[in-house]
Amino acid sequence: MPGPVSAFDPPYRELYVRDVGDLGDALVGHGLRREFEQQVRARLPELMMKAITRCWTRWSQVWVVQCGGDTRNNRVILAGGQPHTIVELTLPYLQRYQVRTPMTDTDRLLAALQADYPQGTPTRALADALTGVLTAWTHHRGQRHTGVPLAQIDRAIAEPLRPLLAAWLHGEQITDSDDQQWRLR
Repeated sequence: MPGPVSAFDPPYRELYVRDVGDLGDALVGHGLRREFEQQVRARLPELMMKAITRCWTRWSQVWVVQCGGDTRNNRVILAGGQPHTIVELTLPYLQRYQVRTPMTDTDRLLAALQADYPQGTPTRALADALTGVLTAWTHHRGQRHTGVPLAQIDRAIAEPLRPLLAAWLHGEQITDSDDQQWRLR
């Protein structure tokens, strides 16, 4: 088994495969989770029970034991049917398994864009707007909210883009006296 099991947090909450046969030689349980937990405790007492994961197929639901995985590449490592064996799977590309870019990589890209382009350019304004949207999204996701208030998204987009929009629409720069009419309430 890879890594310390006591500190293990399964990478996927649920798995989705086309067929049970796609799981190969993985340890698979049918029926109730409680029954599968007893099976796992008897075979692999060192495994934490939170590693037991529901796995949906087209026709049924089974239980598997996650030992690791890489959500970036749609890969998961499952406990094998034999003691001290593992099965590595590449999950089918479904909407539930879209490859996601970590926020740290996105932050680095946006910081590089902001450093490369001077204030007032469209690319810099778009990078600033996207940074504002992602900051609001990250805050609400960290608080486990299911939605982001649209007013926050509007503000994050409008603040960096409004000088460019005014120049494009009216051919002039926004002055401080005009600033109040452009502010979102």
